[in-house]
Amino acid sequence: MPIIANDILKMSRENVLNLYEPDQQHSRHITHLVLSMFDGWSELHGLRKNYRRLLETAALLHDIGITINFYSHARHSAYMILNAKLFGLTHKEQVITAAIAGWHNGVSKNYFKDRFYKELLSDANWKTINKLALLLALAESLDYTETSQIHVIEPGINKKTATLKLYAQGIPSIEMHQIQEHLSWFKKTFGVELKVQLATAAEE
Repeated sequence: MPIIANDILKMSRENVLNLYEPDQQHSRHITHLVLSMFDGWSELHGLRKNYRRLLETAALLHDIGITINFYSHARHSAYMILNAKLFGLTHKEQVITAAIAGWHNGVSKNYFKDRFYKELLSDANWKTINKLALLLALAESLDYTETSQIHVIEPGINKKTATLKLYAQGIPSIEMHQIQEHLSWFKKTFGVELKVQLATAAEE
């Protein structure tokens, strides 16, 4: 019997992307940035590689709620992910993925914990969701203007400090301002400061 899809999750989330027609260039760029953070800060977050595919799915679909309402799109994205035909995920994994996307503008525990599925997730699950949602929020801030101005990032760890070097076309002043909004969240979540550095032209 022929294999219909080598990666059923990849195919199903592409179907969701194409169905709701968000800004796919932005979504894919955000996904590239956030996976770079996940890989570069593996020592910092300490999460299993299985969570990488949940983060990838959340990043690709984080803006689909815009089709319902722009200003509250994060929670709408979460609802749509919860109810999407995402084959290849368990129900619990789909809830986690939805929560990651739903928090990309900031933590909103009440929205999820008041729902009937709250018993699926442990306190440890919520801590994991917080870490991954923070990474997604950072990535979102790095393409706030949706122009892909910041094209490469280099996450690192230097003693007791996390570092993030940005390579950009021009001066991404709006993105540099936006990422500052998440520094306290980063310190609270990981227990270290995040130092953001814009690479000079000579370094590119």
